[in-house]
Amino acid sequence: MLKNIKPSLPDFPFPCDTPEAVGIPSAAVLGFLRALENHPYRLHAMMLVRNGKLCFSAASSPYTLQTPHRVYSAGKSILALSALFAMQEGKLCADDPVTRYFPEASGTRFDRMTVSDLLTMRSGQTEDPFPILLKDLDADLIRAFFQTLPTDEPGKTFRYNNSIPHIVYAVTERATGIPFEQYQQSHLLDPLNAQIFAPTNPQGQYNPVVMSMSAITLMKIALFYMQKGVWEGRQLLDSHWIDEATASHTATGMAGNAAEYGYQIWRNAFGGYRMDGGWGQYALILPEQGLAAVLFSDMPDSSFAL
Repeated sequence: MLKNIKPSLPDFPFPCDTPEAVGIPSAAVLGFLRALENHPYRLHAMMLVRNGKLCFSAASSPYTLQTPHRVYSAGKSILALSALFAMQEGKLCADDPVTRYFPEASGTRFDRMTVSDLLTMRSGQTEDPFPILLKDLDADLIRAFFQTLPTDEPGKTFRYNNSIPHIVYAVTERATGIPFEQYQQSHLLDPLNAQIFAPTNPQGQYNPVVMSMSAITLMKIALFYMQKGVWEGRQLLDSHWIDEATASHTATGMAGNAAEYGYQIWRNAFGGYRMDGGWGQYALILPEQGLAAVLFSDMPDSSFAL
């Protein structure tokens, strides 16, 4: 059962207020939680921020809002932010061919694959090399990606591919000349006073798909998106790049909340966009409502919460 959290939260630089003060009836929040409970839905933590005020936060024992929690594919949207910082600095371009950073893959269809194709899940590969990690957690997924030749023309067709985040991180690292974790830390995490936990494999490769963070950290990153790159009065990332990332870049061929995709981020059918990870790890950003919501869950099918 969710337990209410006291109004003040450490390291969260937003004031607290009641749901009513920001235009949300408490009965609506309670109704949502009861609907989840009756489903039944295993909710670990939830935070709501509207109009710059934290109006609801709660966690289910033994979890707290500070507990590191695996976010699965919601981490893809966080990974993309470092690529955007590199673009802002002129070190990376969406139109760059991937082989600019991996010349060893030249002379194949990878020549026609761009950074934008990676960010929008349009690699042209019909096979996702990611399941190799289910057999060997220390496998070199970057090598496996380049051993999986595109069978379709890159940039044409959306196909969700869990190995792409590894290439996004590697391209960003090679473009900036700075180890990815160091670059992410200095450009995003240090300014937000946030912490992400992600392992590296024996090849020294950062593993974005198993990153963990607290609900507070995920909310900070959601608010960074919603505030269009501003944090505590500083424009860290120009709003143009947030607009570019969260625009609809491709139709997915799927329905409802999976119909449109941006740069490693989903567009909601009901408005706004979201970071979306397996088993119900959500950061919903609804700019028109001034609302950001974070949910940590443990549900094989979590779509009920959306």
